[in-house]
Amino acid sequence: MTKLRWKNTLLRRRIERRFQNSRELKIHLGCGKRVMAGWVNVDCFRAPGIDLTGDLRCPLPFADHSARLIYSEHVLEHLQMEDALQLLQQCKRVLAPDGILRIGVPDAEIYLRAYTSGDQPFFDMLKHLGGAVNPLRTPMEVMNHMFRMGAQHLFAWDWPTLKLALTEAGFVSTRKCAPGAASSTEICLDDPDRAFETLYVEATKIPSGIEWFHKTGTARSVRTASPEPSPLANEPVNHVNTHTSEVQPVRQHKQG
Repeated sequence: MTKLRWKNTLLRRRIERRFQNSRELKIHLGCGKRVMAGWVNVDCFRAPGIDLTGDLRCPLPFADHSARLIYSEHVLEHLQMEDALQLLQQCKRVLAPDGILRIGVPDAEIYLRAYTSGDQPFFDMLKHLGGAVNPLRTPMEVMNHMFRMGAQHLFAWDWPTLKLALTEAGFVSTRKCAPGAASSTEICLDDPDRAFETLYVEATKIPSGIEWFHKTGTARSVRTASPEPSPLANEPVNHVNTHTSEVQPVRQHKQG
């Protein structure tokens, strides 16, 4: 373990020198195979296109306030709560004062609501959830697989819990977003294949003055949209209710 830590320390110093003058980084944490051009793609496994490999339970090897955007999807659930909170604190440290953090996690509430309401069609489409070789035959088998995922999932998240963790990490503004809907197309790296089960949250270090979008497609996935200002900027958008931290739709007025 001592030798491993020593090697990691040397690697960390090299990485810090590599990015020490960067102030506009876009960091993709736990990217897996979804490598994104123009982003610093970080994962625990080596693969083509991945810029950095490392353990997200360790301090991030980036300078303070060096990232404009940080994105992470289906990563936090692989960490114990204490490690997840530490990672969120590291994201806050690395993020620029006006930067944005966007996180996606499996939404435990979606599964629990489906189970308690007896939504059999929901579970029927998940017989091979997470690449399960043997079909998951009952809703409870699906629930067990989702919450455990072969011992890879270590913590279950919902909106109140993730909001609390972000607040405890020092973020000032947190907003729940619909899949594929974001503050800008640039940070919307959402995987459409996981939209049905994913809770997306954006957080900032300062009170947000952004008009947050709830209408799916307002800021589309990078699979179908380039990182440019939303082409729907002139359409009616949703405004934030600062008292509830929920997105409220704009009322439409008939003309004539």
